[in-house]
Amino acid sequence: MIGRRIGWALFLCLSVSLALGQEFRGSLVGRVTDQTKGILPGATVTVMNQETNASANTVTNDQGNYRLPFLLPGTYKVSVEMTGFRRTETTIRMSVGTDVTLDLTLQVGEIDQTVTVTDSTPLISSSNADLGQVISNDYAQNAPVLLARNIMNRVTLTPGVTQNLGEDAYSSNAQTEFSISGGGSKRGGNEIVVDGIPNTVANAGGIALFTPSLDLVQEMKVHTTLFDASFGRSNGGAINITTRGGTNEYHGSVYDYKRWKALNANTWENNRLNLPKPGINYNQYGGVFGGPIWIPGLYNGKNRTFFLVSYEADADKRNIQFRGRVPTELERKGDFSQTLNLKGAGMVQIYDPWTTTGSGSNAKRTPFPDSKIPAERLSPIGLAVAHMYPLPTTPGTPRIAQFNSNATGP
Repeated sequence: MIGRRIGWALFLCLSVSLALGQEFRGSLVGRVTDQTKGILPGATVTVMNQETNASANTVTNDQGNYRLPFLLPGTYKVSVEMTGFRRTETTIRMSVGTDVTLDLTLQVGEIDQTVTVTDSTPLISSSNADLGQVISNDYAQNAPVLLARNIMNRVTLTPGVTQNLGEDAYSSNAQTEFSISGGGSKRGGNEIVVDGIPNTVANAGGIALFTPSLDLVQEMKVHTTLFDASFGRSNGGAINITTRGGTNEYHGSVYDYKRWKALNANTWENNRLNLPKPGINYNQYGGVFGGPIWIPGLYNGKNRTFFLVSYEADADKRNIQFRGRVPTELERKGDFSQTLNLKGAGMVQIYDPWTTTGSGSNAKRTPFPDSKIPAERLSPIGLAVAHMYPLPTTPGTPRIAQFNSNATGP
């Protein structure tokens, strides 16, 4: 069975902010003024996450400006109050890795009077020129994108992004031959971050090391150009993913998505050539569950401590062709006298490492006669490993670095 992946993720969402390598949280900035546009130093600005009731506050400076950093993606109630003015409240949505500006106006009145703002201009970021797009979980879940339910397959929903898909892109944890080109950059020069942690395979062209399940992802922001230095390792695009956390309410979901060959339509090309439908039997299943940590009689984590558990597995029963270079019957015995060299212009030379003299570019070794390694020099462990490979299936004279085995299987 190929493409099978079982991923476990357990997240304890504490009220204490974690200092991570690259910032995935957002910041809220703005200015507080009165109705005449006069600045108001000393006003208290408070934000409260409506799912966890976690709150933070600050006081405006001498210029009436405020800044609230390290806000996790989510919906927040923002309130501002000051003696001699009515309390003002509004609701905003913070997205992953986004700095937004919200200017607030206070009206003269008693502080126990509240003005609720229900309609305002769209929030914008005036602190940077970052270009990109935020993809929410709802958008990613319902977008008409082919292939598996893989969050990395959704990057092409961002304008200016193209994608290179390999065979493994059909699985829920696509890694091999998977890269994007954002804003005209070279493929593979990308940075991928999950919850502020670098998630890019080193020296592998911007490939994701781990792909969280689609139901575990809260939001993803695809930065195409002009992003800040926190993504300085990338000369292409940057993908900033944040995962969901537990809330004050218990929530969960169970899913099973399956693609049956019997229900699939054949391709146009196969119909033209009178070929049968490709054998695709793909199944992706899992679940997510989270909420406050509660131990009866001992601890109630509501408003304080939360958990989230995610499980996902996929089974891909397609018949896929494999090609490779395997040792021949003679090569298993240390006999390379019938094996051609890399250019196919003669017998490959096998050198005796015990005869090495000199070092570096001046090193010299004596070849084994007829490229045959003596039986007493062969390692029993190496022989056992060599016999674990299948025999070649392609006829012809064996050659170094040339495929000689074809196999088809799930």
